[in-house]
Amino acid sequence: MVDALGGAPGVFRPATPWPDGSPPPTDADNWGKLLDELKNVPQGERGAHFVCELALAWPDGRLLRARGECAGVIAFAPQGDTGFGYDPVFWVPEYGATMAQLGRRSKIRSATGPGFGGLQEPAARLERRT
Repeated sequence: MVDALGGAPGVFRPATPWPDGSPPPTDADNWGKLLDELKNVPQGERGAHFVCELALAWPDGRLLRARGECAGVIAFAPQGDTGFGYDPVFWVPEYGATMAQLGRRSKIRSATGPGFGGLQEPAARLERRT
């Protein structure tokens, strides 16, 4: 979610072929488009957030939700060669690197980990009640 774009691109990006059979955009296509859209946006206005929101539902209707969020900045150029999606252009000031430059452990502590971790204890409590 990019602040200067009103929260776009968000989670809704194509990952499957289009109805006409043409392939979806690649990750590089997507972050290239993002960089183009932000080309005139100064450093101080390039705030962004990776968000990991998870839900766990039971057949009896019980529902748990957890959310992890990592604040960052959209870089001016891609850096790093690990990860996927917008990782090469998502700069995490706390680590001084893009997500594509971070190791797995650092990534887990950023957005995904708190999202998944937020489900562990509540899920265990609910399971003990069944």
